[in-house]
Amino acid sequence: MTPIRLIGLALTLLAVVALAPRHGARHPSPALQSPGAEPRRPASPHAVDGEATGDRPEHDAASDSPRFEGARLGTVLAALEGRSRRGLDEAEHAAAEQRLAELIRTDPQARRRVLRRYRGTFDMETASILARPLAESGSSEVVAFALESAYDGRTQAERLAGLVVLDHMDSDRPEVRSGLIGLLSDNDPAIVLNALYGLENRAAETDNVTVLDAIESLTLHPDDEVRRRAYMMTASWATDPADLDAVITGLEDESLVVRIAAAHGLTISRVHASEAIPTLFDHVRDPAEDGFMRYHAGLALYRMPLDAAQFAELEGYREEMMRALGPGLAQLAPPPATPAE
Repeated sequence: MTPIRLIGLALTLLAVVALAPRHGARHPSPALQSPGAEPRRPASPHAVDGEATGDRPEHDAASDSPRFEGARLGTVLAALEGRSRRGLDEAEHAAAEQRLAELIRTDPQARRRVLRRYRGTFDMETASILARPLAESGSSEVVAFALESAYDGRTQAERLAGLVVLDHMDSDRPEVRSGLIGLLSDNDPAIVLNALYGLENRAAETDNVTVLDAIESLTLHPDDEVRRRAYMMTASWATDPADLDAVITGLEDESLVVRIAAAHGLTISRVHASEAIPTLFDHVRDPAEDGFMRYHAGLALYRMPLDAAQFAELEGYREEMMRALGPGLAQLAPPPATPAE
């Protein structure tokens, strides 16, 4: 990633923090407020049969710490839950997580005990301790538990608990991908956002087109944060200019934060969308436009196949775009570079 892209991403995040409504804490995924009405939930997928096979991922650091080799479940849980008090270093923490995943995978009684503990005392701290070992155990019982909780949990917290585990699951499990895709049609923005975060690292999968189609439908979602995330992910995953049609539409979204995200998405996309050039120029030319929006529209234009006249016009707005960010932020943002060949 080039310095320009890194700066652009930082500025987008600053804009989101400054302008977006606060939705609450974010785990690996945020817990948003649910709408007043009972959320509509997609139908729960079928339970998973059988145990997963194959080598499970291991923490490299764990091999350096034999402290938890053969340790019992209670010992491992006590060490992980009291990590700060017991002074576990990174290698010891990794070894404890690895041992916990092993116990969950090989000992049905231990697995069910951990699942009961996870379901019964869910909070963010519990999730941070148990979710990864549960996911890395590879147990189909864990997959079924996570899907059932995410779809049919009685409370938002219970549903998010299932999603936290799914977020840590291997991306090569089709039941996990299909379960996350199904949750994109949920009425609760918190559930939709967590499903999006779970899918975010699965862009290279063979079902990329299916995922893109599902995410594109979210560009019409009533929640600003869902639309913002949908535009960014669509732009990041696009492999054809046609994939960016919805992102171009986002340049005219009613939410400023969403418009900025759409412009930034066009900057980071691997493909160019020439159809966006007129709309991007409209934002750059408007002296009354928000400074962040003008800047990101300008960065996106530098990525476009401009003709000589268009490029000269864009260069003429460079200083003005920088000034629009304000004196403090302008010092953080180097002048936009010339477009890549």
